[in-house]
Amino acid sequence: MSIWEKSDLVVSIQGTMGLEAALLGKPVIVLGDSPVTLFPTAARIGELSELPALVRRQLALTPPSRQQIVDAYADYLSVFAPAVYNDWMRPRTETEIERLSAMFRGLIKYEQARVVT
Repeated sequence: MSIWEKSDLVVSIQGTMGLEAALLGKPVIVLGDSPVTLFPTAARIGELSELPALVRRQLALTPPSRQQIVDAYADYLSVFAPAVYNDWMRPRTETEIERLSAMFRGLIKYEQARVVT
């Protein structure tokens, strides 16, 4: 049995710890901006003063169904789908080039928004 299976609640800054717990349907609190919040049992902390109430809310959650977890995981993985495969020996299609360009435009937009805030 993993540590996540034994846990009632997982608090994560980033990384796979929160993802692994969310995949098991465990309540998760993330301290940063994370796509793990796409899972039904994951929430992001806002102000530190909100933490006690958030912990209580997360611990009171009803465990999600397997289908809810699978759907959330598909959403989580979808951000990786637009990129191309790392096989540069084959020619790129126009669709792949546009998707790759869209991904970089999205990254630029995201970084510009982070710098402003």
